[in-house]
Amino acid sequence: MTTTTGATITGATSTPIVGATITGTGDRRQFRIVLGALLVALFLSALDNTIVATAMPTIVGRMGGFAKYTWVTTSYVVTSTISTLLLGKLSDLYGRRRLFLFAIAVFILGSALCGASQNIDQLIAFRALQGLGGGGIFALTFTIVADLVAPKERGRYFGMFTSMFALASLAGPLIGGVIVDNVSWRWIFYVNLPLGVFVFAAIAAVMHLPASRREVSVDWQGAVLVSGSIAAFMVALEQGDRRGWLSPTIVGLFAVCVALTMVFVWWERRAVEPLLPMRFFSHPVMRSAYVLAVLTGFTMMSIGLYFALF
Repeated sequence: MTTTTGATITGATSTPIVGATITGTGDRRQFRIVLGALLVALFLSALDNTIVATAMPTIVGRMGGFAKYTWVTTSYVVTSTISTLLLGKLSDLYGRRRLFLFAIAVFILGSALCGASQNIDQLIAFRALQGLGGGGIFALTFTIVADLVAPKERGRYFGMFTSMFALASLAGPLIGGVIVDNVSWRWIFYVNLPLGVFVFAAIAAVMHLPASRREVSVDWQGAVLVSGSIAAFMVALEQGDRRGWLSPTIVGLFAVCVALTMVFVWWERRAVEPLLPMRFFSHPVMRSAYVLAVLTGFTMMSIGLYFALF
């Protein structure tokens, strides 16, 4: 059994693995398998943010439901955002490996159901399920890398994984277009199945993180508040054109969003182990980074989603 910083990887030798300092051939091979599986998992999670963009005109042409065009992507983004916050905390309670395998399994199931969808409502619902797994993959991939790699080496490995995320996000529309033109739109989801099974098998067979369990307080109240706030905001945006932006329903939804957000911030300042610690926003550099990330997300998602349509 070989040991890492806070983790173990099955192998034939007993050489310690600390970051990239690996002297045993067996250790190096096992570490590379885990690293490759995590990179593939992150690639799939990021890819499904944007891969449907070029397929959406074809999908709504076959299924109808143009009024719900954006929800096929939005449902994935919303649930992945929520699960990114929640599954990271739950992994402290139930273990990284177990939660990561759960996230991969949910992602594979959601992908299979998306490919088999018979109408736009089913596709939206199954995309939401897929997003739960995708968000968990995103959060736990970086957490597992931090467990496996020594602190002095983490910057290099995080750079590798961040580059993979960016590559997948940019390649998504291109890959989706090629698949739709040459096979069927359903294969933009089915392509996840063999790769997802490979990741699941590799992680289950090779990587064994410590079974020690840290007692944590899961911030379920915060999870409910932020989920409600996001849901009210997204429904208001989706229904605004149809009902009128100043209609009582839309104004009410925006008011609910603001109220829940304020309560969420108030609660997170008092929670024992907050879902989103407010101290993250105390540094001016971090605040600037968050604002830029939001603006970048708006730009990339809106252009990526509508460019193919227009």
